[in-house]
Amino acid sequence: MTWKIHHFNSVSSTMDVAKDLLSDESSERYIVLAKKQEQGRGRHQRSWSSPSGNFYGTLVILINDLSKAPLFSYVAALALYDTIKQLTGSNSPLTLKWPNDLLFDCKKMGGILLEVEATPKGLRLLIGVGVNLKAHPVDTPYAATNLADHHFHLVPEQVLEKLCVLFDHWRNILETEGFQPLREEWLKVRNPAHDHLTLKGYEHGSNKDITGAFHDLDEQGCLVLSCEEQGKKVLRKFRAGDVFFS
Repeated sequence: MTWKIHHFNSVSSTMDVAKDLLSDESSERYIVLAKKQEQGRGRHQRSWSSPSGNFYGTLVILINDLSKAPLFSYVAALALYDTIKQLTGSNSPLTLKWPNDLLFDCKKMGGILLEVEATPKGLRLLIGVGVNLKAHPVDTPYAATNLADHHFHLVPEQVLEKLCVLFDHWRNILETEGFQPLREEWLKVRNPAHDHLTLKGYEHGSNKDITGAFHDLDEQGCLVLSCEEQGKKVLRKFRAGDVFFS
């Protein structure tokens, strides 16, 4: 099944436009691609600088099981990782940071945002994908970068073409073999700085943070940390949060 693609020069955000299209779009899956976003955003409604030249897209698919929606973060992350790896070469220092960031030389170069919307046709999963191809924001909580600064000159259409194919590849594996193959691959390409990290905002509406050592990724995609509590090592699982390497 092919993807229907909606191209725009400038939008508030591709996620907003994708939502606006939900009531009228009959395609089971489609993509909103824009050259520029005026109100780009990341997780927790953070503003994200979105000048021309970068990749800004939102993939929209039908899903039958809401509980499986978070696993598509890994489908998208692995697809994005493979896309940029293939376009830049096997020696590129690319890694993934939980839950949904693509890093180049330990600096954020891309990110993924998932939202679910109920429609008369069923549940729609919106997967926002951004990649810094030409520019990157400087006022971020962690270091960011872009591919052009590392002498890789790509255009959004190159990314889109491969991303569609590789998203289908990893989605097919998830739906036919389960999450385990994705989990194994993610563990291979995770950033080693995960070994010692601080997790912030892991409770909704809270600024609490916790420091620990990476232990595992469980069967539902949760982060498992080894933490010290009252002088004892304990394992704790987290479904959400912002990772800061320590």
